[in-house]
Amino acid sequence: MNLLQTTQILRKQHDKLWERLDEIFAMLEPQKLSSLKEAIRERNLLSEFMGVLEWHFGMEDDLFYPELLKHESAELREMAQRYIDEIGGLKARFAQYNEKWEDADSIIENLEAFISETKELFESLSDRIRRENDELFVLIETLEREKLPRR
Repeated sequence: MNLLQTTQILRKQHDKLWERLDEIFAMLEPQKLSSLKEAIRERNLLSEFMGVLEWHFGMEDDLFYPELLKHESAELREMAQRYIDEIGGLKARFAQYNEKWEDADSIIENLEAFISETKELFESLSDRIRRENDELFVLIETLEREKLPRR
């Protein structure tokens, strides 16, 4: 698979992550999460999201970023390294978050903190996805299209 194909796949994964983020954010109001039933629903959405996110991070870690670090473009290699350095912290934050809010009871017991922390962490992820789409993928697509034979 070439880098253009990979960026297309990752863009689709980003779209799926954003869809899930929208579902999670729609529930982030105290009146919506104060019942056990709704807190369980939110925790289930988070579990599904974390599964998709871990799979996505794995694809990036194992396939995508190692390939970028070997690219002929120094600009792309440097940008890729910055993203790699940044994502380690984000992955660790998600792991801690997932442990802290492991069940519906933990959510209900500290609802305001859950909402605040969820918004902050997921906004960081949204920003990361946006920058990958708008900066990293655009650079890759530009560089890779320059290699294509002219017609």
